[in-house]
Amino acid sequence: MSLHASKHVGDTWYYVKEDIVHCFYLMTPTSENPLSLDGIGHAVSTDLARWDTLDPALLHDAIEKWGEPDAAHLAIGSVLQHEDRYWLAYTSNTSITRKNEAAVCLAVSDDLVNWEKATYNPVTRVDPVYYERWSVESEQSVHWCTPFLFSYDGWVYHYVCASRRNGPLDQRDTLGLARTKDMINWEVLPPPILEPILQSVDVPQLYAENGRFYLVFFAHQHNFARDFAAQHRSELTSTMYSMVSPTPF
Repeated sequence: MSLHASKHVGDTWYYVKEDIVHCFYLMTPTSENPLSLDGIGHAVSTDLARWDTLDPALLHDAIEKWGEPDAAHLAIGSVLQHEDRYWLAYTSNTSITRKNEAAVCLAVSDDLVNWEKATYNPVTRVDPVYYERWSVESEQSVHWCTPFLFSYDGWVYHYVCASRRNGPLDQRDTLGLARTKDMINWEVLPPPILEPILQSVDVPQLYAENGRFYLVFFAHQHNFARDFAAQHRSELTSTMYSMVSPTPF
């Protein structure tokens, strides 16, 4: 589908409400660097073939608000319904000229169309007690991004891309885990147990089916641990992968 002739569009995620599919996506003007993401777009469809473009769900804070949680740009997230309201978690960055201070922010809506950023953003940042602050690939970026919201046992949780503090550099893949009861006060938790085969798990998503939980994620071919890649080299490519567990943790 083509949504904007004048904008770069990418990194979509979806939310289905009754017979309407809501597509959220990152966007920036074609005249700018595609990585200088200026907002989260929004389109809807009832047949997945014809799409109506709506006003942007969110835009990053203007340059005069430098220092706000998403003053530099905002990036991929997810949507969850909780207690009759809709919550959009997204990645925020405060700077594009120094080390990026990535964090998780929230926006809330009563109708999936009109969104308002939470006044108490950001809700979580990387906790160095449990997680490596900087990305294994770059010491210019805090590794705490692409939040995925899910409900479990009376709590709302989020996963984010994160790195463990110990172990070989090419096996530090993990998920940043946090939880809340009220969407305001969040507790950052120790990471769940993941098979240590990657240095980075990207855009994590969680699905439950027949009593099992499926973690779906993207992995670059070059991000697999050396020993694992040596055993499975002919099978690995840059695509979506999954892990399975009896619990989300």
